[in-house]
Amino acid sequence: MTLISPVIVLIYSYYGTGGAFLIKEFFYLCLVSCVPFIVMHKRMDPLGILLFIMLSIYLAFNFTFSEAAMFAKIASLRQFLAPIFFVTIGFYFTKSVKDLEEIYKAIILSVIIVLVFGFVERFSDFWNFIDVASFYRYKRINVSPEGLPYFWFEPRFGMTRMVSTFLDPINLGHFFVLAFFVVKYEFELIFSSLKIYAILLVLILIGLFLTLSKGAWLQFFLVFLILNKNLNVIIRLAGALLTLVGIVIYSQTHAGFWIHVDGFINIMDHITLSGHGVGTFGNYSSMYNLVDPRYLTGVGDSYWASIIGQFGLIGFLMWIFFFLKIVLHLRHHYISLVLLCQIFISALSENTFNVLSVFHILILSGGLIKYSKNNGSGPPYLESQKIDQF
Repeated sequence: MTLISPVIVLIYSYYGTGGAFLIKEFFYLCLVSCVPFIVMHKRMDPLGILLFIMLSIYLAFNFTFSEAAMFAKIASLRQFLAPIFFVTIGFYFTKSVKDLEEIYKAIILSVIIVLVFGFVERFSDFWNFIDVASFYRYKRINVSPEGLPYFWFEPRFGMTRMVSTFLDPINLGHFFVLAFFVVKYEFELIFSSLKIYAILLVLILIGLFLTLSKGAWLQFFLVFLILNKNLNVIIRLAGALLTLVGIVIYSQTHAGFWIHVDGFINIMDHITLSGHGVGTFGNYSSMYNLVDPRYLTGVGDSYWASIIGQFGLIGFLMWIFFFLKIVLHLRHHYISLVLLCQIFISALSENTFNVLSVFHILILSGGLIKYSKNNGSGPPYLESQKIDQF
């Protein structure tokens, strides 16, 4: 999954058509097709099966009566359902502690690969050899004269952002946040050297900085400082205050910040009980030919807004209930804090809950839930994983 983005770019560069996008959507739909079999598994919560059936019926009606272009509907529906499927897949395929350890190991090994490729592409002319410009123009994303999408640059700092195998600095940033805490607590599953442990954590922090992803920075800061119960209350309150002051100052000097805020606030002008139909709001509606463009006015770059606009209050409440239930179930585990902050920040950034942003953390969350159900106890299986020891 970590390498799927560059593979798609290579396919597109070679064929020069929309075939790469069709391959991507086909890949995700293959995953989706597995879910009906997974939810009928004997260990699945009956309430979960009922909610899945209700959600399927609701989305089928929403999809059928939406006026959006077909490709926009397919891409938007995948964007909504994929995170739920990742949790389900993690739940189904985790049978024992061994499986959980394999997930942790996969994340640690993935971050090493991502860091190596990230530093290579960031400090070399790597992208001169791949036609990423055509790929992003097909997605209706503006490209700079240098042949790179504009969102790969941070004009405020005058820097190019690290994108690595994710081809997106925001997705990459949130992966680095998860990887930092997984390495912090699960490093001994692969390595025993404290020197390697310290170097890897430092490299992850450098990589996180080079993404210049403010949402990922905020997520890391919230998890590491404000929600850290081992820190003095005064320090945590001071951290919260400094965060608020920093956001206010940043918002006054960075026009792009208000695009995210307005994307969430302006959805209130379009709010309904059942929504306007899949594919009518969000980034994919603007990429893939929305039939009625009035819905896009002042609305965008908020995952919450895209769900409320497409699926209404009913769809949003089902979505938020599902993920808050996961957070509560894992409340004694550090992953719950990482996920909770990511859910919160997705109110201001649609990419924060994009497929590649949440794939690893939701597969892991599903596995942790399955482990706790099998053992009749909380999700942590190592003392170091408890929030109390965070």
